[in-house]
Amino acid sequence: MLIASLMLAAAPPDAARVALGTELARYGEVAQMLPAVELQQTDELLDAHPELSTRERLELRRTAHRVAMAGLERLIATEGRAYAERLSTEDLRALVAFARSGPAQRMRAAEGAVAAATLKSMRGYDYKREVMRAFCAETGKGCASAAVAGGPELACLPAASLPVSVQPGASR
Repeated sequence: MLIASLMLAAAPPDAARVALGTELARYGEVAQMLPAVELQQTDELLDAHPELSTRERLELRRTAHRVAMAGLERLIATEGRAYAERLSTEDLRALVAFARSGPAQRMRAAEGAVAAATLKSMRGYDYKREVMRAFCAETGKGCASAAVAGGPELACLPAASLPVSVQPGASR
């Protein structure tokens, strides 16, 4: 396996493998996210230039789209070549076949709503506060900064109020 991986990495990919990698990249996250990024950033540009006429605003949108599509093509080409350099033709064929399938298409269609739901569930989550809360409970140290990071209610909370995995003496 290691030797096959080294041989794959040593040989430049042929055109067929690059084409498969490029097709796979077209189904990827970068290709799926760029239209939303393009719209958001174009709207920000338009908001920053209220002096533009309706015609000029439309022209700015056209320019933004052309630039975004050129950038997307460069990104897809780079990502596709990177896949081709790292994956076998057999793997690429299997991944492209899956990407073309109905379940994969439905998964991509659901990804925006899934991401939104996931991000919504994270509202109010403060990673630094949680780390300092656990560190304070485990070591008795950093409790002052835990209070600063997450408010005075964190100043060395009783260990019993924390999940078992972060209580002092819990096995890790």
